[in-house]
Amino acid sequence: FPRQKYCLTAPLEMGFGSELAFVVRGCETGIREDGRSCKEWRPASVQTDVILSAIGSSRVRLGGTDVLVGIKFDLGTPHVSQPHAGRLQFSVECSPCIGSSHQGRAGEAVSAALTAQLEHAFDPSSGNRLDLSALCIVPAKQCLVLQVDVLILSIDGSLPDAASLAIKAALGAAQVPSVTLAEATEGGEAELQLDDDPSATLTIDTRACPLLVSVARVGNSSLVDLTATEEACCSATVQAVVSGDQPRGSLSLRGDAGVSPDLLLDMFDQALGCGPALDSQLAGAVHNALKSREVEAA
Repeated sequence: FPRQKYCLTAPLEMGFGSELAFVVRGCETGIREDGRSCKEWRPASVQTDVILSAIGSSRVRLGGTDVLVGIKFDLGTPHVSQPHAGRLQFSVECSPCIGSSHQGRAGEAVSAALTAQLEHAFDPSSGNRLDLSALCIVPAKQCLVLQVDVLILSIDGSLPDAASLAIKAALGAAQVPSVTLAEATEGGEAELQLDDDPSATLTIDTRACPLLVSVARVGNSSLVDLTATEEACCSATVQAVVSGDQPRGSLSLRGDAGVSPDLLLDMFDQALGCGPALDSQLAGAVHNALKSREVEAA
């Protein structure tokens, strides 16, 4: 498995090491700073259709972490390994309002790290099973490319997890315009036609869309959904790429501390175990949002 050197949070100005030690001791006794258990997630909110100019958008708040995702489309060529499907491209930026600790080079480092993780998770060669065949126009020659723009509004831990939830919600709510290849006239070339009917849109099956789930080691405890303070205390983080509701995925390890094989597998199993519940809750939120859209349209 790859060991990543990405930094997803800027250094915290904690003041005294005793405060970090207090957080570690609390985690070791099963009492976190916000009262959660080691396996408990913070309350999350999911909104869709928050950007009117995008074909799909969402905003996810996971504790104090706030991520906004907008999707637009363009024409391009299919991935070599998937000639009959469309593609995704990712762009990550930190909001200017995020705070001084994540601006400048620190913000660029966070954006680059998250972009690399998302590209790995959605790479077909990494086992991504997301079906984008509806975006293919001419096999191996032309397809729709969905540009996924991620804007980080605030960071309080678990940024990759929140970003993947927002991306899956935006893809699930996306209304992709229908583009077809018109028949060529005599002596001419075939042209692309964009259906101007607002109801003639494509939907993406996101059941196999990957989610990023992180489990970190703080003291002698393994925690999910870490706050920024807890991330400053963790010695190692296992990140699983969970595909849909299937209990399988790939993993990567971040941090400088060593992790025994048995502990690594336990942390990986804990991350995979969170996948189905997260996926089910997100699917329910997106389904309710789509139902509200249908009622408003009627």
